[in-house]
Amino acid sequence: MDTTIAAALIASLVSFVGLIISKELKISDFRQEWINRVRKDIASLIGLLLQTHYAWMDHKKRGGKSDDKSDALRELYVLSGHIKLSLNPIKDKEIIRHIGTIQDSVRSEEGMDQLLDLARDLENLSHAMLKDEWQVVKDGEPFFKFAKFVTVIIVVAVAVPLVLYALTSFPQIK
Repeated sequence: MDTTIAAALIASLVSFVGLIISKELKISDFRQEWINRVRKDIASLIGLLLQTHYAWMDHKKRGGKSDDKSDALRELYVLSGHIKLSLNPIKDKEIIRHIGTIQDSVRSEEGMDQLLDLARDLENLSHAMLKDEWQVVKDGEPFFKFAKFVTVIIVVAVAVPLVLYALTSFPQIK
């Protein structure tokens, strides 16, 4: 094998690996931004649920005199919808279903009494989902891990024959 061809193959491989790394780093950046946005939205929703719950409890203590809660409910529905649209409907279906339960709960007095528990459950579900997503960022995107594996195989497949060729072609190297 000509050394020029070997050098060209190695340069092509390095260039390809650099391209994959660059792309996957950008995807990881986008994933991290997404994690931060979803975390912020979930924290806002939990805060709004707690605020709504305590306002509801105060409302009940005052004998049911109505305060206008339409702005809070509108914000709750907007945040809920934003979170649900940001999640994967297959992988994150438990959180999406739970947010649907929250949306249903604010429509009834019994549901309003459960907001505190629903907020805690949402927090726990979110911790697990965000931890899994952070693990993907730490470990690298699936394609990146695959590309690393293939690259190692290719480097070994190219390096071993080159070393054997050098050892047999140039006896003074031994």
